[in-house]
Formats: sequence, C-alpha cells, structure tokens
Amino acid sequence: MPSQWKVAATHAIEIDLAHESGLKLKQSYEFLSKQVGGYDNLGFTKQDHKNYLRTKRQRDMEHGAAASLGRYFSRQLKENPSYYFATQLDCEELITNIFWADARMIIDYSHFGDVIMFDTTYSTNRDARPLRAFLGLNHHREIVVFGGALLYYETIESFVWLFENFLEAMSEKKPITIFTDQDAAISAAIKVVMPKTYHALCSWHMWQNAEKHLGHLLKNEPQFNTDFLACIYEYDDEDEFLIAWNEMLDKYDVRENKWLIDLFKLKEKWAQAYVKRTFTAGMKTTQLSESFNADLKDCLRTDLNIVEFLTHFETVVNQKRDKELEAKYNSKQKFPRLKLKSSPMLNQVATVYTPKLFDLFQTEVEEEIYAHDIMAQKKTVDISSGNTASFTQLLMSASTSFAVHQGGSSTSVALTSYLESTSSVVGSNDKINGAGGLMTQGSVASGGPLTQESITSGWNPMVHKVKPFF
Repeated sequence: MPSQWKVAATHAIEIDLAHESGLKLKQSYEFLSKQVGGYDNLGFTKQDHKNYLRTKRQRDMEHGAAASLGRYFSRQLKENPSYYFATQLDCEELITNIFWADARMIIDYSHFGDVIMFDTTYSTNRDARPLRAFLGLNHHREIVVFGGALLYYETIESFVWLFENFLEAMSEKKPITIFTDQDAAISAAIKVVMPKTYHALCSWHMWQNAEKHLGHLLKNEPQFNTDFLACIYEYDDEDEFLIAWNEMLDKYDVRENKWLIDLFKLKEKWAQAYVKRTFTAGMKTTQLSESFNADLKDCLRTDLNIVEFLTHFETVVNQKRDKELEAKYNSKQKFPRLKLKSSPMLNQVATVYTPKLFDLFQTEVEEEIYAHDIMAQKKTVDISSGNTASFTQLLMSASTSFAVHQGGSSTSVALTSYLESTSSVVGSNDKINGAGGLMTQGSVASGGPLTQESITSGWNPMVHKVKPFF
C-alpha cells in the first residue's frame, strides 16, 4: 500500500550521498530504482524522496542558519585544525559575509599564489548566492582554488575585511599580481590591503562592458572588434600602443566616449604594454575559470541551505583536485614531443617541466631561435675560431657544455657571448614572463648542466620561485 511506503535506512544513506554529490532529485531517484530493478521494487515514490530531503533540510537548519554554519565549520576544524574561516557581522549581529579556506587551499597558495584571480563572475546571476572565489593556476595549468567567500554586502569595508582575512589565512603572503573585474570598491580595497600588489583588470569583463557601452560599434563596425582587442593584447611598446589607441578613437569617432575615456585612465591595468612589466603566469582573464563556474552552477541555487551549498562547493573543489592528479599521472606516461630532438637543453628541460609548461618553453625557444637567426642574418661569430654558425646550430652543438660542466668549451663561450649580446633566450621575453617566467639567460648560458640549482639561480627577479612550475 502506498500509505505504508517509507524510505528505508539503507536508501536514506544513498540519498544523502547522492544529494551531497550534487545529483538532482530525478537523477538520484532513477539511479536508486535501477539498483533494485525498477520503481516498484524501490519501496517509496519520488514524492517520498523529496519529502525526505525536505525533512532532513529542516532538521539540519532547526537551530537557524547561523547555528548550522557554526556546526559545519566546527566539524571542519575538528577534522583539520588548519582549516580557516571568518564571518563578518552587521550592526544587528547577523552574519553578512563569510570567508573560508581549507588546509589544501592554504598549501596550494604557498606554491602557486604569486598570481591570483579574484573571481566575481557568479554574482552576474541575481538568483544565485553571492559567491566570490580566489583562484590560480598550478604547474599543469589547471585551475586551483585558494579560498571562497559569500559577500552579501559589497562595500569597500567588506572587501578590505575579505582581503585581510584571506592574507591572514595565507600567513600574510601577498600575491605579485591580482586579476579582478572593473569594480571601484575592489580596487580601493586592494590599495588598502595590498598596495604593492599589481592590480590587473580581467580582459573578459572588459569585453563584457564594451558590449554594453559600445554595442553599436561592435554591431556596425566589424573591424572595431579587431582594433580594440589589438590595443589590449598586441602592442608591447608603449608608444605603439598610444598611437594605435588614438588612431582607433579617430577612426571610429569615439574620442568623446565616456566609457573609453575612463578605461584609458586605467590603461596600466589592462594594456599589454604595461601589464608585461609584472609576472602574470600567462593569465589575462578571470574567464580562465569558466569550467569552474559551470561546475558550481547547480550548488549556487538559493533553494539550497548554507550547509548544502558549502558541501557542494567542497565536492566541486575536490573534483578540480582530481584533475591535478590525473594531469600528474599523464605527465609520467610519455615524454614530450621535441621539435629540436638533438638539443640537449630541451631534452633535459623536458624531464623537469610539466608537459604544459614545457610546451610553452619550447615554443618560446623556437621563436627566439628564429628571431635571432634573422637578426644576425643567420650568422654568429665563433669567438675562438672565427667560424660562423647559425644560432640553431650553436644550441644543438653545445651538448658537451650542457651535459657535463668542463669549464666552458669554445661552443659554450660563443653561445654565452651571443646570448649576452642579444639579451636572454627566454627569461626577459615578455611572452614567457607572462606565461610563467620560465628560464633566463643566467640558467641557459651558465655553461653547466640544467640542474635545479642552475635554474633557480637564473630566474627573473620578478619570478623568484621555482616550486610552482615543477
């Protein structure tokens, strides 16, 4: 009889696990029915399933959201004393803002926290919780989460409170660069809490704003899109950027456009000619976290209580961590494809860098070789013998000096001299500095093997750590 149906204890456990994993009610109910050979054998209806979850939710929140939140954080602290959380109260002693970071987030930040993204993309949906996340990239170029926050009040004081607690959780280690959207309150808070951190603007959010303020141009002038993006990404030289910007204003008659005037005042935060001066780890936009946003979509629903939300958030973070383990496993299964197979340097670096980082490094080496060959008209003077050789030949023939340190062969001397005369092979290159700041002239032209020490000693001053990239 339907009136006698009820959710058995064994099924209740499975319902709880499915709910905590983010499965929707329909998916969970269908999964349970297949386990027992059909709906008739399950012993309860979909409505019973729904009623069970509602009753559980009411029971969890019977002492109020604040008490439930307190129990959740207490449980996390009991499991790991390094767990960090903070709450901000309003004048009526009600919780308005929350920040949290688990032990793994804190450890990850110590390795990969030189460049962070403060992602506010989730707030674009008015029906979702006001989630804010601190994100970065690990050595596999995968998204890594450093902390989460719920900000119900967005003022300068709220952001100051958030950034201060974030740094307290991270042992006061400040990032070199932080990417955010174009928000005046966030910008003001960064100046107060992290005045020496380079504040860069997310180019994706800039483009979203451009569609709002310059929609007529984007629709009627297809070339404007190309010219505008070129001003953001293409020009490394400041004078070239300024010329291109002014030409764009005149070409499309937008010199009096207020949004463009205000945007230009912030040019040091978004134009490549200026952003190249800081370490960015290859980030230009918080939209790098697009996949993370998609995964979080379901757990941001306002029909979930605060504990359910935090549980779902924890599940999504763990899924991202599994991605890192998968990338680590895959990196050990095959040797990267070398474009210059006879290069001892690339062969050795391939055993040190992760595949993603090695591909970036190899591409930069290839571009630099081509550029230097063109600049020198494919000829480089060998100081000791007077013979000529291309830069490519020097790179590939320096096997003795790279494999075994013998005080410097004539080839290594020529290579070192050439590198000194044409700046670094990769370290000072703007693209590589932006992509992760891999190696500098000091490590390439040292005449010794590419050991951990030789790489460390040759790092660009702006990129002072090896650990995040190995």
